Amino acid sequence: MDNYVYISVKLNLKDGQTEDSIQEIVQDMDYSFEHAEIIDHEIIDVLDTQTSEESEAYGVLDEDA
Repeated sequence: MDNYVYISVKLNLKDGQTEDSIQEIVQDMDYSFEHAEIIDHEIIDVLDTQTSEESEAYGVLDEDA
């Protein structure tokens, strides 16, 4: 039997991202999960994204503005 845990990580990105740039960032990013009991890790899927264009289209306000 495999022992595993799924975790979620939110990445806050600079403005101006597109679906393509987000995929590239996820593929190219340097990440690690280090612990004596962890034998392997992998990114399974991008669960959700939000770009500036989507926010403007749906009227979502920038909280930092």
